[in-house]
Amino acid sequence: MTDTPEITVVISCFNYGEFLADAVESVLAQRGINLAVTVVDDGSTDDSLAIARAIADRDPRVTVIAQENSGTPAIPRNRAIEAATTPFIACLDADDMYEPDALRVCVDVLEADPALGIAYPQQRDVGRRSCLQDMPVWSIDGLAAHNFLPSGSVFRRQAWVDAGGYRTDVGYEDWDFWLGIVAAGWSAAPAEGAVWCYRHHGESRFTRERANDQEIKARIILNHQVLYPDTFVAWAERVMRGEEPVDVNAPAGLMPRLASRRDRVSIASDASKRADWYLERDDIESPWPGLDLAQALARVDMLGYSEVHSHGQRVAHRRASSPLACPVPFPRSGDSPEERLEAVTASIGPILTIAATTTTEFRPDSIVRALGIPAARLPMVLEATSKWMNTPGSTPPQHVDPGDLHAACGLLLAQQTVHGTPERIARASEIHRVSAAMAVGATRNRLVLSFASELEHAPEMLSAYGRSIDEDDDVTLAIIGDTPERVPEILQAAGLDLERCPDMVATARLPEVADAVLSRRPFGAVRRFDETNASNLRSELGLRAAA
Repeated sequence: MTDTPEITVVISCFNYGEFLADAVESVLAQRGINLAVTVVDDGSTDDSLAIARAIADRDPRVTVIAQENSGTPAIPRNRAIEAATTPFIACLDADDMYEPDALRVCVDVLEADPALGIAYPQQRDVGRRSCLQDMPVWSIDGLAAHNFLPSGSVFRRQAWVDAGGYRTDVGYEDWDFWLGIVAAGWSAAPAEGAVWCYRHHGESRFTRERANDQEIKARIILNHQVLYPDTFVAWAERVMRGEEPVDVNAPAGLMPRLASRRDRVSIASDASKRADWYLERDDIESPWPGLDLAQALARVDMLGYSEVHSHGQRVAHRRASSPLACPVPFPRSGDSPEERLEAVTASIGPILTIAATTTTEFRPDSIVRALGIPAARLPMVLEATSKWMNTPGSTPPQHVDPGDLHAACGLLLAQQTVHGTPERIARASEIHRVSAAMAVGATRNRLVLSFASELEHAPEMLSAYGRSIDEDDDVTLAIIGDTPERVPEILQAAGLDLERCPDMVATARLPEVADAVLSRRPFGAVRRFDETNASNLRSELGLRAAA
């Protein structure tokens, strides 16, 4: 990573003189980063321009541009970004702020992964409402449904170029811009530890745009058709023709709920054409006898998968979506019968699991091989899992092998995800999480992951954990490593009392599900904590405040 990365922060301002100084000073106070700040006064009639120029006179990092009012933040932002020479950009509204390490943390995330075009901070509401929002998990489908990315997110200047900049003819311009970056092939990721402060103080441009919410959403869909199913494109076209009734009760800034499943999909080999699926090879075939390629991809689509693979490589993908590969291997036209059989045999476990979850009832003949549970134990395991699922508040069955129980809970979650109600899916997720903790030997209902190799070099993380969680809390720390005999040394180095420390277990088995991770490295979508924010673990895990 660059020792002192460079970033330009663009602050567009229209009549926000009372807040402008706070916004600029929050940027100038950023640590560990080289800054250029461009304040664009968009024809303000208050003292905004005078305030901006006074700050620029005191600090050479600040440049001021004055222009006639454009009516949209997109125009001053594009103007300033066009002139910027730094690889990273952030746009901050004049009434918002950053906490001191926000920009450096975001840039570190971008520098760590060249595929990322956006790094987004956590939102803290200030002003009339005060709270720290949960950090959203990245999802392309989620962003297509609603804008959960802060307007103060950091992005690559090249991503701005690839997206064509901010559109100047559409409301919700931030949302439209993020989708443009994604449609151009970039991804995004949360920047844990970076905080952007959103000020609540009355009417905002977003509030004013709600009156035209339905038309704006239709324009966004039509601007980025590659990201939306055909049903959404058809809805947007009806809105723009005036054929769709205005839904006054529709939530602002949230796409309508439209059926997106289809009996048949459209396929294209040319990425410039609009299709449901794009082929990266033209010789792939359906793996299901009696189904052609379009029907096979429709089946994959309905199961929620967005990629298909052949010979270990991606050969087709659904219109831009969060990647989720279907475990059923697709053959190629030149594959021999032996090669086809070998591919299917290698994937038999996942294939049987899919077969078991595409009906409304369990299929024991498939589950035996898919889960590796002996047939003699299967009825007892399924009965215990079903009873636990259907009895809210009950404790996990103690007479079932933890590995068997977790495998059955995983299958139950898959089945409910396909066929269940939101309440049933939530319940299946809950018992799946608890069973994961049991499978690694955890004794409490909440599970936090850590890694022995990392704790050996950073015992201060474990010390901070011990200050936040005590032995009476319903939490187990799973220390993952191949040498559990080293754990006492790790605890001693962290200054923890072996007899009175929080509940911990040393294991070589990495669980699929956890409530949090104690690490300086990201671990999927799980909330990450280290010595700098371990004090927040109690609230994250839903524990009572320490006495």
